Amino acid sequence: MTVGRDVFIVILVSVVGIFLTLSALFSANERIRDWQNEFAFSNENPVFFSTSLLMEHHRLLQAMASFVRGDEHASKTLVLERLDIYWSRYELIDANRHMFDTPSLMKTKSWLPPDSHTEILQASMETITHKLIPALQRVEQRIEDMQAGDYREYMQIRAELDAYGDALASLKIASFERQRYLDFVQLAMSEQLRSLFRNALFGISVGFVLLSYLYVLYLRQRNNTTEKLRIVNNQLRLEVHESERLAHELSLQASHDSLSGLINRFGFNRVLDRQLESPQGHHGLCFVDLDLFKVVNDTCGHAAGDELIREVSSLLRASLPDGAIVARFGGDEFVILMCDCEQTVFEQAILRCCSDMKEYSFKHYGQQFDVSGSFGAAFFNTSDKDAKTQMGIVDAACYEAKRSGGARVHFHHGDDLSFAARQHDLHVVTLIQTALSEEKFRLYRQAIVGLNDVKSGRPDHWEVLIRMLDDNDKLIMPGQFLDVAERYSLAPRMDRWVIEQTFAWLNTTYELEGRAEFVNINLSGVGIGDNDFLEVIEKLTLTLDIPSSNVCFEITESAAMGKHAKQFLHRLKDLGYQLALDDFGSGFSSFGYLESLPVDYIKIDGLFVRDMARNQSHREFVKSINDIGKVMGKKTVAEHVACSESLAMLKEMGVDFAQGYQISLPSPMVTDVAFRPLVANCT
Repeated sequence: MTVGRDVFIVILVSVVGIFLTLSALFSANERIRDWQNEFAFSNENPVFFSTSLLMEHHRLLQAMASFVRGDEHASKTLVLERLDIYWSRYELIDANRHMFDTPSLMKTKSWLPPDSHTEILQASMETITHKLIPALQRVEQRIEDMQAGDYREYMQIRAELDAYGDALASLKIASFERQRYLDFVQLAMSEQLRSLFRNALFGISVGFVLLSYLYVLYLRQRNNTTEKLRIVNNQLRLEVHESERLAHELSLQASHDSLSGLINRFGFNRVLDRQLESPQGHHGLCFVDLDLFKVVNDTCGHAAGDELIREVSSLLRASLPDGAIVARFGGDEFVILMCDCEQTVFEQAILRCCSDMKEYSFKHYGQQFDVSGSFGAAFFNTSDKDAKTQMGIVDAACYEAKRSGGARVHFHHGDDLSFAARQHDLHVVTLIQTALSEEKFRLYRQAIVGLNDVKSGRPDHWEVLIRMLDDNDKLIMPGQFLDVAERYSLAPRMDRWVIEQTFAWLNTTYELEGRAEFVNINLSGVGIGDNDFLEVIEKLTLTLDIPSSNVCFEITESAAMGKHAKQFLHRLKDLGYQLALDDFGSGFSSFGYLESLPVDYIKIDGLFVRDMARNQSHREFVKSINDIGKVMGKKTVAEHVACSESLAMLKEMGVDFAQGYQISLPSPMVTDVAFRPLVANCT
């Protein structure tokens, strides 16, 4: 009876043990599968997605900045491509929205802390989803309208994008915090699984007391289950490690230049801002621009240019003392910052850098280039200047060094006016751009009369003059903005505006009064020889209702000496226009070059005409120019005629035309303005 009872108990315990074993194994496997399924989206971690979106945000800004600066490798197409990539990253939100949802397994565990990070992520995603698309549409339109050098438009676009860059940065931070929370959940659930196994082990151990082979089977199954957990944990650790590695790599890419290994503009600005947070401290800042980088790029290709950048980066670091910060701002521009140093130490270090670069030669497949640098440097106290002002100072100093011939250092001191001059130029550039966009230019005209008919009621020609309105709608004379316009490549746009407005005035005058006026239009030296500008003139010629021979384009003597000027002028002659050589006599090769130019008029430089009544040498010079012009079959025009004595001398010499305040003052270009000569004496 006892044996039977024991057998019954053994069988019962064995069955219970087997049941407990199977139940524990089944429950454990179910828990593991649930856990794996719930966390399967770890391969699509929101940290990766948000980091990628933020990086595309920065790349778009970098491409825009390169395009606005006019870098050769940057174009509007590239900027729009970066915008498309940025847009495509954003559009993955709907496809990957499950990444931002709370796993259901976590929702059923009341003992877990609240998942507040998921709520923050979802709120950020809702904000980005509803607001970024309209913003990107506006930005795309503004980028399509943006032109190289349009810094004002660029800053407005950047300000709009930065508003959403902050939201993306917040999304990235929340993603990192949520990842930490998921790691905590992983550990907590692993502990719960281990507790489950401990309970199962207790039940199974009762059966193994009676039946050893059941215990062996349990151990084998437990080992298999433990191995599965170990594999899963190893996979999770690898993924976490890869996530940290990618985050570190992206952080380096955001603040460092991949070509040279130096920190980039973004990283340097953060370093400079940190240094300027201290109320006290003496620092040295230097802006470096390579002098012949474009020659190397054009001659040997961009690969050689990249190698040159790497070598110059190493040279700068080797020439500077330990602790000096070197950054690459893009292209061939570098910035040096020496913190908490003496002024003499800083200046000696910069002079040594400049000297080392003078001695440096770049060699590429048998070709050798002597590459130097223009250095603009300033020593300052953090309490005196902010970062933006200080960067403007050294940039202006570098511009002065390059304008002086390059391969030198220009140190900015308290009495240095280069920064103020550069700021004035940039202010004038802003006024010009505003005038072009808001129609704030005004046209004036000044009479050109034949000397045999100076008392007649109408002039023979009008010279078209340009004026500009400032912010207070006061007239600015051309001497205050024309040079700046040429230096910053805005003159061709102004030339086009003048031609368009003048042609419209000619057409209106002809339509209302039946009179075809004859006008002289000045062309800047920047546009002479430019095929694109020539195409503009060809298209505008088709809009002219009067013969093109009623228009005379004036070019300066220096512009006529340009490489492609002769072909440009011949094409204008083919279109029927007349040509005048302005400021003739200011150069030394004028007479020898004049024979090959298809000009109809020679305008004698007003420098000689203005005081010819008092200056005999100038009077003889005017006479010589007039005589040679007549020999060559050109008509002559005397500019800046200031008094009646000069006018009489010009008439006696046989000069064909005269222009100046003695003839008439410039007047607004309207349909009809009474022509009234002035009376003046040379005293």
